[in-house]
Amino acid sequence: MKLKCFCYALLVSLASFSCEPNIKEPAGVKILPFEERSKAVDFSALSDHLEIIPLNLPDSIVLGRIHDIRYYGDHLFLHDKYYAKALYVFDEEGNFVDMLHRHGSGPGEYVGLDNYIIRDDVLTVYDRTSLQGVKYQLPGFVYLETVKVDSYFMGDVLSRSDRDYAIGISDDYGQDGFYKGIVFLNENYKSLHHIEKPLGIVEASEKGSLSDLGNEMLYAEPFSELIYRIDSMSLVPLYHVDFGRYRLPEKARQVEEAEDFYDIISTQDYAFAIHQVNIKDSVVSFNFYRRDIDDIRLGIYDLKQDKGAVINDVGPLQDYLTPPLSISNGYNLSILYPDEYDSEVLAHMNLTRDEVSTIDQSKPLLVRYSINKLPNQ
Repeated sequence: MKLKCFCYALLVSLASFSCEPNIKEPAGVKILPFEERSKAVDFSALSDHLEIIPLNLPDSIVLGRIHDIRYYGDHLFLHDKYYAKALYVFDEEGNFVDMLHRHGSGPGEYVGLDNYIIRDDVLTVYDRTSLQGVKYQLPGFVYLETVKVDSYFMGDVLSRSDRDYAIGISDDYGQDGFYKGIVFLNENYKSLHHIEKPLGIVEASEKGSLSDLGNEMLYAEPFSELIYRIDSMSLVPLYHVDFGRYRLPEKARQVEEAEDFYDIISTQDYAFAIHQVNIKDSVVSFNFYRRDIDDIRLGIYDLKQDKGAVINDVGPLQDYLTPPLSISNGYNLSILYPDEYDSEVLAHMNLTRDEVSTIDQSKPLLVRYSINKLPNQ
């Protein structure tokens, strides 16, 4: 089964919630109400768009355990954050292009590959341990220089070729017990502007809170369940997910100890921490936690029908597609490793017998899909 990347910082950082102010509904934000029952449906009821892209790696290279996937132009960057500490680059057809793997402490090397920014074909690797940015020219990963970074960043960073800034999440202290929060950065990880956020919100935003839809970028804020559009170095609220009687109570945002949060969520079947938000056609989709971080579900809302549904099982593909590793260029992206799939799994992805026979099952696969249908009520 696929290793699931849950936001464990969510639960170890809740001691900081006492700084969070009361959250008020922004004016003009569309509320997305959800019915209370979850349902099980086959994945085909949610999407008519799923692609399998074999990743053609040389025999000498083994793909690491991928943490996130990002499009940049017509290339895919697969980021192994914890194991090999490497970046793998593929073209859109899945052909291997290059690999950055320079773990070390010498010139042109990094101790940690925590995240990265690409700007004007220069890639800057952020090394949180050494507080450095290691810069490489693309293509070829030609080492350019190492720059000092004077701030701490965590989790996802988004950069796109059509923006002159990147978006990161900083756990540097700002003022009055808040973190710097959402930070707009140049290619050297220097802050151009930041929007302070409570400590718990930032810690829980580590994974899956930033989405690249191709035409716009989104930030999903845990515990307030607000979805923002990122526009001109500002956060513009778009939607508020309303879980009704399952929404977190206000006191959950104000506890001082993680154990207090556990006590609260143990008393009722709460829903919380939306992430991996995508919008395809008229359908908003996202993942969230129900009860605890081991119970992850899928929320879908059709803006045209003005209806929502909660899905707790998408059939045989549940372990492979929920949650995706990343939302990039408007796609939900996941990886299937050779030990995680076989011909039966591929058949569930609507591949014909002839198509299955053409796939080298010793190689990893990129799964690219989007959710664009609300299942029949």
